[in-house]
Amino acid sequence: MPEIEVEQVFDPFYITKPTSECSSLGLYLSKDIIKLHKGNITVNSEINKFTEFIIKIPKIINM
Repeated sequence: MPEIEVEQVFDPFYITKPTSECSSLGLYLSKDIIKLHKGNITVNSEINKFTEFIIKIPKIINM
């Protein structure tokens, strides 16, 4: 994934496919849900090789 797409991938309505194939809110909503749980999501990508999304959510200890 090119760097410009990595920077925009979490923007609402940003798409890389034709509009008939997706709604473009998936990653935007996912990021909000992860933040709601005090977590974070990051993207690592190398063009034409791989793209990975790393999600970290803290463990909640009930007392």
